[in-house]
Amino acid sequence: MSELFRIDDSRMPLRLGSALRVPSYAYPNWGIPLGAYRIESDTTYTSEWREGSPRQMQYVIDAVLEAGFGNNSQILRDSCARVVAQEVRTLSENPAIRGRINCMDIGAGVSTINIFDAIDDNYKGRVFFTLVEPSEKRAEDAASKLSEKGLNRGKDYKVIVAPDQHLLALVKPESQDIVSYVATLHHHSYIDTPVKTVYVTMKKGRRMLVVSDWHNPEWEHPNRVYKALKEDFDAEEFNWETKEQDLKAFAEAYPKALEKAPELSPLDHASYMQIRKFWQGYARVRKKAIKAGEFDENDDILMLEAHIPVERQNDILRKAGFTLYPRFHEDSNRKDTVKDNPEQLLVDSRLLMTTVAYKQ
Repeated sequence: MSELFRIDDSRMPLRLGSALRVPSYAYPNWGIPLGAYRIESDTTYTSEWREGSPRQMQYVIDAVLEAGFGNNSQILRDSCARVVAQEVRTLSENPAIRGRINCMDIGAGVSTINIFDAIDDNYKGRVFFTLVEPSEKRAEDAASKLSEKGLNRGKDYKVIVAPDQHLLALVKPESQDIVSYVATLHHHSYIDTPVKTVYVTMKKGRRMLVVSDWHNPEWEHPNRVYKALKEDFDAEEFNWETKEQDLKAFAEAYPKALEKAPELSPLDHASYMQIRKFWQGYARVRKKAIKAGEFDENDDILMLEAHIPVERQNDILRKAGFTLYPRFHEDSNRKDTVKDNPEQLLVDSRLLMTTVAYKQ
């Protein structure tokens, strides 16, 4: 495979992919011109996730469990579902809001089903779902599950097979009441493109965007990735006979890999160490699947990603026009509670965060 800013990772315990997938503001650390290769970066994202099956997302869950975290993926889905369900009720009980409540789930799949299940039965009929997913297999899998729950395609939901940065060609401006992202926005190096796109699709009048996502600082600097590769993947366990050779190639391609990365806050350092454990878990899951002859390369997950600290994400949301209040209400049990915004979902790190933003 020949890609820009990608070394030969074919012998590694997992594939790195192109450095065009790291956060765009961190490009200079990787030897990439700041503000460059926007289209190429989007292409690498789409190519990774377009052909995958539902098994691709199952690998994420399996890796989380292998790493000993419990199901972080479900923690994110549940957090988003609670917030969306509460907003559906709020809009449904507002006499000024008539007709269907349009809810668009980007990165549709299990998250969409969780959202539907979380909505109070009295309000389920008010919602029209738009499922957005670059993988046709995963989109259709989610659609079939909604149909099994009694929803009718065309009447109660529709499916858009496309990456979110292309939504303006497929979704009417100012048509959506609620937009949700679960573990999806972080795939973009340039998240300003999908964020600005989503903003245009949303109605005015304090409509809600919910982002429940992974956040960590590993890919801001190649030294953090280099340390993870060197320390976390035993050459014997993973049959990585070319480890020293591949680490040398990584350092030659990304010279700052041998420079010390900036210090992290305790919570961000914790998230850095936890995401390293995730990739160890994925490498083991991947190895087992290959050994069993069950691994499809279309379902592979590439290590270099655009996870960013939550403040970076939320600064971009604000620049796109969204308003972020420091706290948001969540009273799905009819008992008002006040949550921080963004909300830290794990006690010991900022790996999992939910952010609520509004289009006024």
